[in-house]
Amino acid sequence: MFGKNPVRKQELSPLGNLRVKKVFQTIQGEGPEAGRPAVFVRLWGCNLQCWFCDTDFEGDHMACTPGDLKKAVEEECRSPDKLIVLTGGEPLRQNIVPFCELMLREGWDIQIETAGTLWVDGLEHLFGATRDGQLSMVCSPKTPTLNMKAWQYATAWKYLCNAHETKFSPAGIPQMLDRSGRYQALASPRALTPVYLQPVEMSSGHYEPMETSSLNEFIQSETVAACIRYGHRLSVQTHKFLGLE
Repeated sequence: MFGKNPVRKQELSPLGNLRVKKVFQTIQGEGPEAGRPAVFVRLWGCNLQCWFCDTDFEGDHMACTPGDLKKAVEEECRSPDKLIVLTGGEPLRQNIVPFCELMLREGWDIQIETAGTLWVDGLEHLFGATRDGQLSMVCSPKTPTLNMKAWQYATAWKYLCNAHETKFSPAGIPQMLDRSGRYQALASPRALTPVYLQPVEMSSGHYEPMETSSLNEFIQSETVAACIRYGHRLSVQTHKFLGLE
């Protein structure tokens, strides 16, 4: 949406009814589950406006009960590997607890992708519960502060690394990556929670093609250097290389 989306408040249906943009089978292209077949559930709307976001989570959408969404996931799934990726937009804008409870009981693994600014009460009880499926949460901060519950229950951190919005210089990216190192010290003093650094792909819609190419190369090289410097893990959007959604 490149920061042009409406900022939407949290809407928590008591019954867990959800606004869903799209449900589709693909390969998870990034983070700790990269390479794994997954059914993506893209939820509608976001509470943030990120200028680098290239995902369409607005416009037409479906209103689903947890049971409706379960049926849609099962119909879309073409793999024996039962992984659901709850993404958006911002999935914690809506009450995903009833849907997660339902799918965990059915043996599905669920990965939540969140920016970490919101929380849904009751979700904490699903982490580490004795169930057939497993719940995980990748937190990708976009703001200086996080919701304390999101901070507490994140099972992995993913930081998007890009040049400074207004000043493209060699000092810009290391400064942002230094901040990632400090977040890691806060999030996991014993380094038990993995941290992924992911280079942002700058769009040719923002810059001239030649400038965009050299800038992306610079971002990638600095991200690799920071992974080596801090011992973090590199996350590359492999689905884009493969032409997948």
